[in-house]
Amino acid sequence: MYYLLLIVAWVLGQALYTAITVWRLQKDLPIPYFEALKGYVIKETGGYVVSLIFMLIIVFLLPEFLNLKMSKSDLLSLEERNWIEKVQLYFRTASTALGMFSLHIAYSIYKKGKKEIHDRAAKGGVNIDDI
Repeated sequence: MYYLLLIVAWVLGQALYTAITVWRLQKDLPIPYFEALKGYVIKETGGYVVSLIFMLIIVFLLPEFLNLKMSKSDLLSLEERNWIEKVQLYFRTASTALGMFSLHIAYSIYKKGKKEIHDRAAKGGVNIDDI
């Protein structure tokens, strides 16, 4: 169950990060959101691959850090929890945050999606320096 939660939360975190980033980059430009989104996703494919590999490594290492046999009710019944048990208790939140963080790292390094959105705007006659 934890593996499925990790994958779903990871994808949702990346989708949210992508949507917010594209909106932030596109909002002042006269290009449609979905055109900007398409260009961004195509140019950031490498970032998605890096993030996917990061997620696979986490899936591989997960059993070494979490007791995957403990249910949420078992964790809630503990009087005191260490940080690993807290992560396990809030696993969906932690997985979503890790998905967003991994994509942010890739975006921060490459920024090809940002350049693509600006290039598409420039093709439409917009001077990016004026914005």
